[in-house]
Amino acid sequence: MSALNYLVITAIAWVIIFIAVYAWKRSFAKAFFAASTLLTIAVVVLAAFTYQDVKDLQQKFLSEKKLFLLSQSGAPLDSASVPSEADILAAFSVTDISQGQAEFLNQEDLNAVKSAPSFENLTFAGGGDYYKVLIFHLEPLFAQVPQTLSYQDIGFPKEQVKSFITSSSPRDDFLDVAGPKLLGDISQMSPQLRESILSQLGSDAEFKSQIFGLVLSLAIENKGPAFILESFHDGTIQVIPETISFKLVKGMPSSFIDLAISKVTERAEPQG
Repeated sequence: MSALNYLVITAIAWVIIFIAVYAWKRSFAKAFFAASTLLTIAVVVLAAFTYQDVKDLQQKFLSEKKLFLLSQSGAPLDSASVPSEADILAAFSVTDISQGQAEFLNQEDLNAVKSAPSFENLTFAGGGDYYKVLIFHLEPLFAQVPQTLSYQDIGFPKEQVKSFITSSSPRDDFLDVAGPKLLGDISQMSPQLRESILSQLGSDAEFKSQIFGLVLSLAIENKGPAFILESFHDGTIQVIPETISFKLVKGMPSSFIDLAISKVTERAEPQG
């Protein structure tokens, strides 16, 4: 339930209790007091849960293991969604964000993610290995980065980089494009040398995950520190489990989010 829905339900309950008490006591003051008491309790409970959730995020988000997934599905996903139906293209995990070190999932690990009964089963809440699962979608993510991307010191058109992620043979595709720029004519390259070069890129799954990580870091660099907040509010990123803090963000009016983003951006800008 979003924060907006929670407030709407509380408001409806306020009206119902007001009418019921007024009909029973025929007293406007008593009806107003009873309904206001309910509203106060609801707000206090919401604030308490939100405070606890924010505190939990502050303590664990930076230090607990998180899973980042790239989905080709354009459909919104939630805790109950089945990973095998989400068309997961790539994945990596990060534990300590301050260290900036990612573990790129190989095909075996990616298959394990896809075979989970639901996304919730991947999280601590569902008995899994991750504190949070963040799901990004291919098209919205690539919309946030420049038209030319640099990988291995070579510039690639954005659409070509996207094709690497969706390809069934991404390393071969990459070598066919990058090889001539780095090595000259590769048409006569021996299979052994080709395989040696490909092995340096990791497996196909790991290579895709590296590109996913690169594109995500560029999106954050390009859009600023508020990229995740804005994208979550717009529904182009899903966070699982979606605890009350995230529900509040999703239910906020866009004007509130724009104001929050402007404040975050101001703080992130270097002081002159």
